[in-house]
Amino acid sequence: MKTEKYIEFSQTETIHQGMPTTINCLYGTNRSDRLTASLKRNRLLCEYVYLNKSWTKRFCNDNIRFVWIPETEEISFQLLNLQINSSGIYMCTVVNYFPPPTSCLGEKRISIHVNAPPSVSVSCVKGPDGAPTVLCASEGFYPADLKQAWFRDGEYISYLNASLRPLYKENINSSDISWNYSKNTDGSYRVTSYLHLSSNITVYYCWVNHSTLSQPIIVNISSTECTEREEKLTGLVVRFWVVGILFGLLIGIALFSKLYYQHLTSHHLWSTADAIVISEPVSFSPG
Repeated sequence: MKTEKYIEFSQTETIHQGMPTTINCLYGTNRSDRLTASLKRNRLLCEYVYLNKSWTKRFCNDNIRFVWIPETEEISFQLLNLQINSSGIYMCTVVNYFPPPTSCLGEKRISIHVNAPPSVSVSCVKGPDGAPTVLCASEGFYPADLKQAWFRDGEYISYLNASLRPLYKENINSSDISWNYSKNTDGSYRVTSYLHLSSNITVYYCWVNHSTLSQPIIVNISSTECTEREEKLTGLVVRFWVVGILFGLLIGIALFSKLYYQHLTSHHLWSTADAIVISEPVSFSPG
């Protein structure tokens, strides 16, 4: 392919997951009535052909929109709903294919990085030993570096830097706190930490920071929420067992009554039948 006028613009963009971006395909001022505009990332993602003063789609992924502004002859591709696996180097190329030889009028490369902020929550759960435990979950974040810390009534308890995790992997858990770090199928990451409750009434804070956040996220929960929840669950279990026992007793009484009634009925029928057999008429011969 002959290059008559080659223009390359390189840049880097960081986009939040789920957001769109636009790649403007700047190219030379050579006027042509037959063009192709294509967008690639490792493979062809979208291609349009210009012929007879109109554009025709040859191929295009569902999350890509082709934009043409006739007044300024601007060409661009809109990438919609970007996900973590959408990260990569995109190349937009405009080619004049008639008259021969084919010539590149312009090419733009752009490196796109898609990141995702963490979703943070705290809740009351039961630990492996059945004791009340507080769970802090930081989910769906990218890149992998994340900082998470526990505070109790404003006092620092423990801290995790996910980017340093491989360095102290064996010592990541303690008697009071256990950490879990995992990668999701969509490329994002998840960090959870379980904190055993103390006997005192107190407030726990989970502090999380990530490169996608303008400021750390802090969520809190009171130990009374967990103990009250535990008491409610215990009360529900007790009531469930009491109702179950009473229901079982009622069923047992009903079955016993039915069987006893059947027994009495069958005994009465047997006695009646025996009486009928005994009272059958006896024939005598005339004397």
